[in-house]
Formats: sequence, C-alpha cells, structure tokens
Amino acid sequence: MIRRGRYGKVYTVWVCAAPVVNIGDYETILQVLVRDGAINSKRYEAPFLCVARTDKNDGHVYGTMMANGQIWEEHRKFTLRVLKQLGVGRGIIEDRILDELDYQTAEIDKRLVNNNTATLEFNRISDLFVGNTINSILFGYRFDEENYAKFHAVKAPLDDAFASMTGLHNFMPDFIKYIPVLKRMHQHIIQPQERVLEFAIEEVKKRVESIKEGTWSIEGEPHDFLDAYLQEQELVATNQKTWDTFSDFALYNDIVDIWTAGQETTSLTLNWAFILLTRHPDVIEKCRAEVLALTHGHRHINMVDRDKTPYMNATITEIMRRGHILNLNMARETTVDCKFGAYTVSAGTVFTPNASLVLMDEAIFEDPEKFCPERFVENPKLEDS
Repeated sequence: MIRRGRYGKVYTVWVCAAPVVNIGDYETILQVLVRDGAINSKRYEAPFLCVARTDKNDGHVYGTMMANGQIWEEHRKFTLRVLKQLGVGRGIIEDRILDELDYQTAEIDKRLVNNNTATLEFNRISDLFVGNTINSILFGYRFDEENYAKFHAVKAPLDDAFASMTGLHNFMPDFIKYIPVLKRMHQHIIQPQERVLEFAIEEVKKRVESIKEGTWSIEGEPHDFLDAYLQEQELVATNQKTWDTFSDFALYNDIVDIWTAGQETTSLTLNWAFILLTRHPDVIEKCRAEVLALTHGHRHINMVDRDKTPYMNATITEIMRRGHILNLNMARETTVDCKFGAYTVSAGTVFTPNASLVLMDEAIFEDPEKFCPERFVENPKLEDS
C-alpha cells in the first residue's frame, strides 16, 4: 500500500536491467486482463521457469503455465475439456474430494490419544489431501502411508524452492548456473522442478508399459488425465498434422503444471484457512451453526447447498482475500502498444498484476487488515466484484 501511495496505481519496478510494470488497481487490472485480455495474454517466458519446460528438439516452451501461441491455445483447450470430462466443476470431483476428506479425518481420529488430543502437522494433512485429489485426476491413484515417501520426495524440495523464490529469480538469465557464486541458488530452484518432471516421466512410462503388456487399456472413457492425453496422441497421429504439439515432452510439462499449480495454491489456501480460523473461533462457531442447521450433522455439506450458506461462503471469500495467495500473478508481456490506465505502454513490456494491493485496498475493503467475513454478508456485491 505504501508503494501505491507513493508511486500511483501503475508503476515500474526495475529488476536487474529489466523494467517490469506493476498494476495495483482493480479497474486497471480489469481493463488490462479482461477488456484487453486478447492482446495481453502472452506469458513472459521467465528463464528460471522455462529451462525445464523448453524442448531441446524444437526450442519451444511447453506446459500450460508458460507456453504461448498455438501450444498454449491447444493445450489449454484440451486440459479444460478433459478436466471437465473427469468431473472437475461437477459432482464427480466433489465426491472424490469428500471421499478424501473422510479418509483424512479418519486418519486424524486414529491418532487421537488421551482427552481426544493429538499433535498434528496441518500442512502435511493439507498437502496430502490436495495432492491425492490432484494425483487421482492425473494418474488415477492416491498416496497413502505406504507410498507417502514418494509424494514427500517430490513435494518437500518444491516447497523449499517456492519459499525462497522472489520476483528477482524470474528475470535472472540461465547462464548464472555457470557462475560459481550463483550456481547453488540456480540449482536450488531448478532441481525441484526437474524432480517433478522426473515423477511425471516415470508415471507416463509405467502407463505406456502397462498398455503394451495388455494390463491396461485406454479404450473407451478415460480413467484419468493421462489416459485422455494418450488417446489424444493417437487421434492427432491419424490426422497427420504438420506440427504436432501433443508430444511426450508436452505431456510431461502439462502434468507438471497441473500438479504444481493446483497443489501449491490450494494447499496454501487451506493453510491460511487453518491459521485464520484458529485465531477467530467465533467465526468457526458461526460456520458450524449454519452448517448444522442445514445438515443436522447427518451428511456432508455439498455445492448444491451454497445458496443456503451465506456466512460460510463469505468466510471462504474472506480467507482468500486476507491470505491473498499469489499476490503477484504470472508475469505477462504486451504484444502491441496499449493503455494501462492513463499510461501508454509499449509492445514487449513485461507486466504483472499485483492482487495483494487490490485485496488490501482501503477504498474497497474497510479496515482491510481485519479478518471479517461479515463484510461480504453485509455487502454481497463486494464478492461479485
């Protein structure tokens, strides 16, 4: 907020020798990303994020997070279609989530000792809860106590890398890996990404081998994202396209992006929920009363109940506002000269929307530091905006 008060709604931050335009105003972000979204959709190809995603055979960047142009368009369309087919946004995925919730709460019950107390690492529970849901969509199986070490070997280094990453890393060239004093920092960020990539490659190879052995079939409806992709590869091969973006390398990176992006953001949101709710037991009691009045303690709450749980909805929204996950969105690059509010920005300019400034804007949210779900109950239009 100090930055916006001093420099305005749109300001430039110089990172090394690169100018990066930050947007900290709701109306300007709406203009740039929604109204002018077609000309501002190009991803900035950050070297630190693109090293593992660049195919050495054709030089293109793959994965829905960092790809651009035809690759991004085809894989985004395919991914959204398959996720919907697998139940995301519908009752099917809700059932998977509730099943996982039942499993995790049962595991917690097993660990309760005297006076029904237990010492638990909530981030471990939330990581596994989210990881199992995502992994079941990607590969059709979940992690349990027997193979938790496999999950931890991928997730822990990734957490460590993300915790130490700053905006500066996005603009550092790849050649710093050859500079002794900076090599370790480079490896600290790159190696965890490569570990997730290795995990994806391993899962794909096992599935392909099972298909060859006849112990797995991709005929009919796909069991998971991997099946759907392998089906798409067969379909694309019959069309004999001059440039096939559905390569194995593209598959690995699509998996990496779904796994990491979905895992990190959702786990962080749950962790923020835990922190904020434990500090505000009165909010927990109000949510509990609203849910029990609806379910009488005999069933899970479902998405179909959403219209009947205004306080619960407001609490979830306030958690996301106060936690402001991903305060700096993925950097993008302008493709033509355009307007950012009152400023004209040249083509090729790197910019990033700063959501944290909007979510903590006193002009929009009164007393923004305060955790207050009631603000969305009293003013429903605030949530819609």
